[in-house]
Amino acid sequence: MTEQNDPTTPDEVNALLDRLVFTDAPIDLPVELGQDDGPELKPRSVKMSDDLTRRGKARAVNLGQSFSAYVRSLIERDLAQAEHKGPAAELSRIAADLSRAAAELDHTAAELGRTA
Repeated sequence: MTEQNDPTTPDEVNALLDRLVFTDAPIDLPVELGQDDGPELKPRSVKMSDDLTRRGKARAVNLGQSFSAYVRSLIERDLAQAEHKGPAAELSRIAADLSRAAAELDHTAAELGRTA
């Protein structure tokens, strides 16, 4: 799994290393350390595309969170909304999911129509 800008040849790696500047100066990390500690937190495996993972990790860093904390916050927010808004909100979410699925089917049908 290589990002598009990752060096892939020895010359590219050497060029990257030549651009690095090492110092002993302290730095501010973009992620708060220790936010994934706690006995109630257990590792989980979730399948997602490489692109979604990359975009999610970038968003988490922008928010100052670990990827795990970011994913947890999204799940917690969704559950809180579902629990507090009642059946109407759940029906609205289902309708949105069905609309997305219909759009995907339309796209697939259009693609199949082009190849037939």
